[in-house]
Order: sequence, then structure tokens, then C-alpha cells
Amino acid sequence: MFKKSKQLINKFLRTQNYEIKQIKRQKEKIQVIKRPITNFESLSKLIFYRDTNIVFKVPIQKSIYGSCFFLNTMENPMSLYLKYKNKKILKNFYERFRPKNLIDALKISKLTRSKPSTPLVNDLLKYHAKQNFRGIYTLGFNKNDGHILNGPISERLLNFEYNRIDNLYESIKTNGWKPKKFKTGFIRGIFLIHKKKFLFHIIGGNHRAAVMSSLKSRYLECWFQPNEPRFVSSNFFKKNSKELKLFKLYFDNNLKKKRKKFVINLLNN
Repeated sequence: MFKKSKQLINKFLRTQNYEIKQIKRQKEKIQVIKRPITNFESLSKLIFYRDTNIVFKVPIQKSIYGSCFFLNTMENPMSLYLKYKNKKILKNFYERFRPKNLIDALKISKLTRSKPSTPLVNDLLKYHAKQNFRGIYTLGFNKNDGHILNGPISERLLNFEYNRIDNLYESIKTNGWKPKKFKTGFIRGIFLIHKKKFLFHIIGGNHRAAVMSSLKSRYLECWFQPNEPRFVSSNFFKKNSKELKLFKLYFDNNLKKKRKKFVINLLNN
């Protein structure tokens, strides 16, 4: 899907040196941008830094994960679960949020997938070859257990998610968030830009971000996702193209309200 545009975007980004080539080495110095990225002007400066190990702060309210679920507590299932400590919230999410593709996920429509979930292919954001999903094997799960960002998933994976989120919440609440102590401690992602609006799309650290939101944090400490472009802009796509229409779904306020309503309804049986 969108193969030609994907190649053009990737070629442009490589020529402009917007890709990060490697993850931080243990002794390599980190450059911290002290002022939060709160507007388009501060973002414009950030994406042109040559340093690979830049840490920056992004407002919670401009951060999304998965299929454009915002990090505000009432707009994503993990933070909502932590707020009410009610297991049926996550259970309902995986039973009800069963998209077959990205467009259905973004629109909250046709959520009728019956097979175990897999990561949704997003050719607008990922610039490497699609890999066959074998399950979250690093945590002991296979493809029949599904994937944590959408349903359906197995009961075993669901119980793992309960414990994972609860333990992470208690750890950060008690000890604070100390991302510098771990190689992958910072939230990882890329920026989506449409006109002068932007969102930070989280690729690594969804659980940590949801916990920080539930603990009333205003900002997330982030860095760019390795081996990905720092941003994708609507300006990369031709007018009235399928790519542009898909990209705009991330910035559609009516869909944002629809997703929020979907999340809040997870409280109901």
C-alpha cells in the first residue's frame, strides 16, 4: 500500500539527514533540550539538530499511541484502567477494539476481527520491510496470543497486561521515573505534522507513557525512534491522495471525540 509514496518519503528524509542511525551507546553524551516542545516553532528547531542522542519533553496532551489514542487519562484504555482500577476496562477494550486494518482503527469502525490481533500495518510511519508477526516472543507469547495494541488477545496475555501495568505504575509511583538509568528508558517516537499542528506518535514506551499520564505528569521525556525519520508531514503527500486522506485522520477532531467516547464507554458492560 502506498509503495511509491513511501519510497519517495524515505528518499527525501535520508537526503535531509532526518534519520537516526543508532541507539545511544552507554557512554555517549545525551543532549537535553530543557524547554518543552509546545509549539511549531520549538519543534522546527528540534528536528534540525544534528545530534543523534537528543532528549526532549513533549506535552502529554500532544502525545498519542497505537491507533491515535491520546495520552489524556480519559482518552486511552491503559490510563483509564489505572484511574478506576477496574479490570473490565482492558477486557472490554480487547473484546471491542478489533480492527482489521489501520483505517478502521482510526475511524473506530468495522471492529469485527475474529482472528488473534497483529500489529496494524502503517506504511505512512514505518520505513522498513514488513515483518511477519510471530507474537511477542521476547515475553513468552506466540502469534495466537495476539498483540497488545488491539484485540482480540488471549486470556494469558490479558492477565500479563494487568500485572505489567500495575507493577509499572507502583514502581514509578514509588521510585519516580528515571529513564536515564536504562538504555531504552526514554519514550521513543516520531512527530506527525499537519500544517502547524503536530502530534508525537509513541512507538516505544506506551505503558510508561500511560502510567505517567495517570500520575498527572504534564510532559514526557522522549527521544527519536532509532532508524526512523524524525517526522512525517502532510506536505509529503499529493493533494487528494489516499496517503493524505489517511494522514489527516490523525488530526480529525470529530474522530478524536469518537475515540474518546469509545474509551469512556469501556466502563460500561
